[in-house]
Amino acid sequence: MPDSPLSNQSLYQSLCQALVGAPYGAAGWTAADWERFTRLAESEGVAPLLYAGWKRSGFPAGLPVDQQLVLQQAYLQSAGRSTLYLNELAKIRDLFARQGIACLLLKGAALAGNLYPDPATRPMSDLDLLVRPAQLRPALAALRGLGYSLENFTYHAVLWGPAPVELHWSLPYPEQPRRQPPEPWFWEQDVKQPNAALLLHAIVHLQVQNRGQARLLSYLDILYLAQALGGYFDWVGLHAQAQEFGWGAAYTTALQAAAQRFPYHFPFAALPDPTEDEHSSPPSPAGFSPRDRYTALAWQHLDLRTRLQAAFSLLFPGRGYILWRFNPRPAWLWPLWYPVRWGSILKGLQV
Repeated sequence: MPDSPLSNQSLYQSLCQALVGAPYGAAGWTAADWERFTRLAESEGVAPLLYAGWKRSGFPAGLPVDQQLVLQQAYLQSAGRSTLYLNELAKIRDLFARQGIACLLLKGAALAGNLYPDPATRPMSDLDLLVRPAQLRPALAALRGLGYSLENFTYHAVLWGPAPVELHWSLPYPEQPRRQPPEPWFWEQDVKQPNAALLLHAIVHLQVQNRGQARLLSYLDILYLAQALGGYFDWVGLHAQAQEFGWGAAYTTALQAAAQRFPYHFPFAALPDPTEDEHSSPPSPAGFSPRDRYTALAWQHLDLRTRLQAAFSLLFPGRGYILWRFNPRPAWLWPLWYPVRWGSILKGLQV
């Protein structure tokens, strides 16, 4: 394959523009350029959305047929997974409702069927659910009744079944003193303004858990949520709320990064004044490492049997989790990844 003069940054900018229907300067691209472009779209999690958009508006004249098929395959795979996951989500929510277990949807589970053109255009790798700490035990029991097994237990519970499920009971916030915890506000917003809560969660997940190195799909989540809230939303109030939770710097950084990627489509009113966070230090791995506190909080609500299962799954997560989390190659070597797992646990204890 001949070398392409296009830089990776140029391809990334072109991808951002193509996703929002803006001119992306593909005139003169070679077959090698298009291959790099589609590979980038796949790695950034946006190939299904790109395919769906071009299918509606027409595929670019220079797009090779084999690269169109690559995008189509990514869309079809995402469509099949989304159908499975959303059907499973409906079963879980129905069972939770019958048992009186309150549940909030996070990330792709909340966005795929609402803000994106169709569920396939928002790929999901798992189902993220938030429950109250006091309802963690019955939630785990309900999921076991649906055939799920507990595979990992740290700052959230990972369960393996028809769809991977991450069961959360708390949200990230700094170790330093905070004015208020975020969870009560999140539960209130489920009734008042769910998109505001989803936006804050998307921001803190991007900046805290992904260290600001998220895929383009995460920035699209922020764009779509900001657009849904609109220019007349109380953005000053939301920024103040983020500061109450100790997320002020993360909030400003994430929104500015999303606006840089989609400059003419991001609501200008959503951008905060960066000077308001000038006394806040940027998020750091040490400042946002709440895993041991989250685990201790959860254990208060578990019975002895579940505690033993949680402890065992922490040290010896199941085969499905190892394959999903570490992706060993070849797959049959998955038991050798246990030392990697134990090393990550020791590293977390040192933070």
